[in-house]
Amino acid sequence: MRRASRALLSCGLIIGVLTFGVIGANSASAYPDQACQISVNKQVVHPGDSLRVTGEFVASPDEGLPVHWRVSFNKAVVRKDGSTFSHTFAIPTVQKRTVLRLQASATNGKVTCDPSVDIQVVPRGSNSDSPDASLPDTGAPSPLVAILGLLCLAVGATALRLGRRHPAVPGANAPDHAQGH
Repeated sequence: MRRASRALLSCGLIIGVLTFGVIGANSASAYPDQACQISVNKQVVHPGDSLRVTGEFVASPDEGLPVHWRVSFNKAVVRKDGSTFSHTFAIPTVQKRTVLRLQASATNGKVTCDPSVDIQVVPRGSNSDSPDASLPDTGAPSPLVAILGLLCLAVGATALRLGRRHPAVPGANAPDHAQGH
């Protein structure tokens, strides 16, 4: 039984290392560190909706240098000065699902950043409306990683169970009558 327990434990360790390697290889931040940040009120919109964009320049605020913003969406360009940005864009009419890029650029003369966001415009009444379509893809683990994790859990639980088994030894659980009598 000890060989089986060791084999299962080794198998579990190998699967754990492989799972960690796959998770580590695929991990990425959906929001890497930047000098400025922009946000939108939604990433999936309909014609006639409005898209509210806000931005904040976060690099070197103590330098006191003026910040210049340039934000473009669907051929409209807005320029503003200041460490924060806010503007509302109108959503155009489309005949089919269309992806439009919102491109921002902010600079204080020393530091420049240019974040962007893809906005999906979905025609009203389209069958492609989905409540989850506004969620960004943040690089969640693939189903393979989840399956390997569950397999690792099962192997570890089995190894633990087998490791805690004690061979049946006659009289092992018998009370000790030699004491006190």
